[in-house]
Amino acid sequence: MRIKTSAAILAVALLFFCSPLVRVLSVSGGGRGKSSAVLLSRGAAREGFVISYTHSVNKGRVRDFYACEGNALVLEKTVFASYGAGMPEAGEIPGTGFAATGPGYELSGIDRRMDELLLAVGLTARHSIALRQGGSVGEELCLKDVFAVQSPVRIRVRRVSLLRFLLARKLDAFPDP
Repeated sequence: MRIKTSAAILAVALLFFCSPLVRVLSVSGGGRGKSSAVLLSRGAAREGFVISYTHSVNKGRVRDFYACEGNALVLEKTVFASYGAGMPEAGEIPGTGFAATGPGYELSGIDRRMDELLLAVGLTARHSIALRQGGSVGEELCLKDVFAVQSPVRIRVRRVSLLRFLLARKLDAFPDP
């Protein structure tokens, strides 16, 4: 009888640890070596995140602010340092607001929903990710420090098992590559 009880307890524990219960932001792609790399964040799935990069035309820094709603990523606003070729025009996207701010310009109210965000890690663009923390932005992690340059990176909200989450590299902790 004890063996059956122990086996049942073990089965329930395995089911618990292996079921996809933890909602995370997953950042995955080709690692700097030959293997793949994955960063997970519960905080970013709750609070949102910011992708920053250097614009290819005007060379100014751009920050895209995302929220995570259910399994969707929602681009809420874009903040950029300089205005010019290749940057959005005021009124270009219906329902958005455009304002000059102290450090640059802000296009708000974008509300663009997507299942995932795919980008190629750029050396010149210096793509980085940071967690949103209330009204502020946390420390940036440069994506080229974790993923191979020009490799595709996939950013999405998903559920992972507790075991996978406990063993994974955490974006929240900014692990060393």
